[in-house]
Amino acid sequence: MENMAPNILLSSYNDEKSLYAVFEDNGELSWLYLCSSKNDKRISTEVVGDVFVCNKVDLIENTELDRYKPNLPPITKGFGHPEAVCANIDKIRWELHWLQDTSILLTKDQNPWALISLGENRGMCKAIKKSGPWGNNWHEQKYRKLK
Repeated sequence: MENMAPNILLSSYNDEKSLYAVFEDNGELSWLYLCSSKNDKRISTEVVGDVFVCNKVDLIENTELDRYKPNLPPITKGFGHPEAVCANIDKIRWELHWLQDTSILLTKDQNPWALISLGENRGMCKAIKKSGPWGNNWHEQKYRKLK
């Protein structure tokens, strides 16, 4: 598989906490990253949390994972909800919102979709039905505490 360069769809910098959020797409799937950025807000120095956002392709079978190495694979049928497929990602209204200064929320058409909090390696997303290598499934109660 060819190494696909990521396309940054959205980014946001939190001056107060020196945190940088990046929502990127590589042509087959999208991820949200939370990074620390100590000296220059244009340069993220360390990924401190991440979570899968969506596939642009159909959910894959576990047997297909090896063909994506060393790149990130699309989410599989065992871990992803059918809603995880966003074939027309450019037609969706995506927005980033800082919650309590250390959590980043990604909304999909004005609805909460993915969330990463500082101090947690993996975020949560509504596209994920079972926690695993793509991140954690959505926890509404946790989200409501941060709102």
